[in-house]
Parts: sequence; C-alpha cells; structure tokens
Amino acid sequence: MENGNQEHQDSNQEENNRENKNSRNSRQLIMIAIVLIVLLGGGTRLYNWMQDKEIVAADEITGQLQPRSGQMTETQTAGDDATAEEELILAPDFSVEDVEGNIVSLSGLQGKPVVLNFWASWCPPCKQEMPEFNKVYEEMGAEVHFMMIDAVDGHRETLDTGSEYVAEQGFTFPVYYDIGQSVIIQYGVRVFPSTVFIDAEGCVVAVYEGVMDEDMLRQGIALSSEKV
Repeated sequence: MENGNQEHQDSNQEENNRENKNSRNSRQLIMIAIVLIVLLGGGTRLYNWMQDKEIVAADEITGQLQPRSGQMTETQTAGDDATAEEELILAPDFSVEDVEGNIVSLSGLQGKPVVLNFWASWCPPCKQEMPEFNKVYEEMGAEVHFMMIDAVDGHRETLDTGSEYVAEQGFTFPVYYDIGQSVIIQYGVRVFPSTVFIDAEGCVVAVYEGVMDEDMLRQGIALSSEKV
C-alpha cells in the first residue's frame, strides 16, 4: 500500500515538474518574442538611449593630442612614429545639415584641412572651449574648414536648443546638426567635446578628447596642414 502511495506521489511530482517546465519554456518564448519586437521596432530608440548614458562631458582637459593615429580613440604609443604615416586612415564620410536644412558632406570639403568638433549645448566643457574655436575660425576660416557638429539626440539636445545657444553667443563658425547622432556613433565618440583633425586629402591626422585651448587647437591645425 505504501509503495502504491509512493508511486502515485512520484507520478504527481513528475507531472508537476513537466507543467513547471512547460510554463518556464512558455515564459521564455514570450520573453524572446518581446526582445525581438523591441529590437525590430524600437531598437533605434533603445540604442540612442544607451548612447546618451555612455557619452559623458569632460570636466577638464583629459585627453592627449594623438598625432597621425590609425585608431580613432586609442593613444599612439611611443615608437610608432616611424610607421605613423602608414597608419593614416580616411576619415569616414558623412552628411549633416545646417540650421536651414541644407545637407553638407565631409567628402565635399576636401582640398582644405578640416577641424571636426563634436559638442552639445548641455555640455559645460564644450561651452568652455567654443570661444577659442570661434576666435581661431575667424582668423583661419579661409584656410581651414570648421565643422562644429551638434549632437542632436532629441532629448537632452535638440536642433532648437543648439541653434539658440549658438545665436545667443554670436558664434560665426559653421554649425551642423547630427540628427539622431549617427555621426557620433560612426566616429565612436565617447566624450564631449571631442575634436578630429583631418588633412586636405581627407585623412585623420590627430584626435583629441576633452577641452582644447587655443594653443592646442592651433597645434592640431598645424598637424593637419603639414605637407606629406
């Protein structure tokens, strides 16, 4: 009799285990379906939100001018100078728009060096360096293209907040808007502000993460203006 009861209990336990397992499998399938829906339908918004959380403002001068680096974000080590020229890479092409909606491409600016600066109006360090950029632009704007790229995510930064800040400050350098931050992603920007120096042939010659002063800005322009 006891054996019969035990067998009955074992049978019930096995049935419960199967039901629990089926229930867990069903929940897992539902979760997978939800994830796929998010990735397919809302993935862009989720990715932009993640970018918002990852990109930070530099509170002080934190970077180093990285001359002739083949990597966009890694510091060139000592002893690489001999092979630096071989590591030159073409700056990834992109298109952005000005405040009036006109489209401008980086590739359309070849022929002169380019100063590519990524900023946002919510970023105090960006505001710290922008008067320096404007001063140098007004002096050298005929010799060097300035592309001041406002990273517009639609939340912390919008076209309106960026353009209003530029107008309030009376800056005269060219400002363009990276709607949706596709260029930020393309260039792997981790810190605001960040500056990329590009030569007349379209190759990256120096990268800087953090606040630049006037002397450092001129140094970067000098690197991008060298004849090789």
